[in-house]
Amino acid sequence: MQFMQAQQTQILQNKYEMQGNYNTWEGSEERRQQQLDNVIQELGGLWLQFDNFQNYQQPPPRFFFHRFCAPILLLSRNSEDTV
Repeated sequence: MQFMQAQQTQILQNKYEMQGNYNTWEGSEERRQQQLDNVIQELGGLWLQFDNFQNYQQPPPRFFFHRFCAPILLLSRNSEDTV
């Protein structure tokens, strides 16, 4: 009788532990999905800036240039120096 009670107790403990692990995993998945949504939204914004530049030939905002174009120009300039 005690053995069966001990087994039932162990089964309940395992059940609660598995439920906790599942809840933790589910929360992690939600955070990952939110991060992915944020990245997609940011890329969409950058695409709109690029699209505006192509359609209206307006220079992109200063932030865009310093963040994305300047490092590329520096890299290309450095690679020309080494050749």
